[in-house]
Amino acid sequence: MINKPFTQDWLARSVGCTALVLGLSLGQLASAATINLTVEASGTDTGLLDGVPTVTPVTGFRYLVEEDNTFKPVLDTPSVLLDSLSFEFHKSHRPVATDSTGDGISGHTVDPGDSSVSITVPDNGSYFISVVPYNGGAVGGGAVEVGTGTVDKTIRINSFPIPTAQISIRVFEDNNPVNGAIDLDERFISHSYINGQKVPFGVKLFDAAGQYGAAGGRIDEDAYGNPLGTDYDSAGNIISSPTDDGVNGFVLTPDENGYLVIKHLPPAKYGIEITPPVGPDPNSGMWYQTSTIEGSRTIDAWVKANEPEVFVEFGPPGTHVFVGFVRDMDCMSGVSGFLDEHDTRDPDSGMIVRAFNDSCAGEAVTPGGATIHGQIVNNHMARSPSFQFSNSTPFEGCRVAINRGIGGKTIYSGPCGADATFEIDNIEPGSYSLTIWDD
Repeated sequence: MINKPFTQDWLARSVGCTALVLGLSLGQLASAATINLTVEASGTDTGLLDGVPTVTPVTGFRYLVEEDNTFKPVLDTPSVLLDSLSFEFHKSHRPVATDSTGDGISGHTVDPGDSSVSITVPDNGSYFISVVPYNGGAVGGGAVEVGTGTVDKTIRINSFPIPTAQISIRVFEDNNPVNGAIDLDERFISHSYINGQKVPFGVKLFDAAGQYGAAGGRIDEDAYGNPLGTDYDSAGNIISSPTDDGVNGFVLTPDENGYLVIKHLPPAKYGIEITPPVGPDPNSGMWYQTSTIEGSRTIDAWVKANEPEVFVEFGPPGTHVFVGFVRDMDCMSGVSGFLDEHDTRDPDSGMIVRAFNDSCAGEAVTPGGATIHGQIVNNHMARSPSFQFSNSTPFEGCRVAINRGIGGKTIYSGPCGADATFEIDNIEPGSYSLTIWDD
């Protein structure tokens, strides 16, 4: 991206050339429309999230007009043949819009201080206009549709310094039922007690590009080069810094409600991983992750400049990232998810603590005589044009959970056998749902 002043001499030469091209184009567009384009820059008075919002006209910009060839469904109007989102994706390439001579439509403001320009385009079309300000702002753009007259269009860009982004995270016990999402009556978790010591969940932030092969890795610093977790006042002065534990460096952890906000990040795509507490015996009382995107432990977060603390994709607002965990438990036999007796005692108050450990607490389970058993296998799909499915090889590393009814309390959670089989005994008669996932 170009972000430097353009000299008056450069502008004078360019304006003369552009005027000549536009003069030819205007005369040769027999049927044309006009777009009156204005570009504004938005930001804050400090460049920080808590600064006062500002909107100011830019001082000169360049523009490029492209054809907007994305699908535009019209209510109650059938699509033409297969030209619809039901059968195809949006086009990945937007050709530059052209005048009647075949020249691309592009240019810049005539005066270096102007924030507006008039653009002549073929009428009755859909366009996307990209803009690059001469100074003080980032690249931007917007879509516009024209008929046969004049259309006013305002594009708002981010001014420098670009406001930072933030990611909100929630960690919860996924046991009502096990389904990878937050449900009513599920508890938010932040730690376990291991041998009398309070051990928190850890939060790691990664450059998401590193998750699919590009250069990337773990991120430990914010947009200003300070450790993640550093906070600032409206003037940009540091008011608090994270603590180095001397072993793992600056470690991010959720609060008592399993909640954490990572602030002051450059706008980007990130990957978040949650590391659960592990005791001396890693196979005893361990937390197992249930939430996933595309089968990995990493949960993606796309955050923009001035990103709000809540995220709305569909449904009610929530956190950008939520990650569920469950422990091995068998409420029929009394295996309730403890590590040991120390696990249930708060070392500070001496009070018995069951909120984060006894997964069967309050769940009356009467052992019965029924057994649920089975095997988890991969699904094999036949070659086209056949649509047959058949069982394939055992699914390694699988885990199963038994929940009451369709969306009720989890009463069993555990691993499959080496051959991907499972068997749960002492189930009382009733209706249950089975959840399967891989560790």
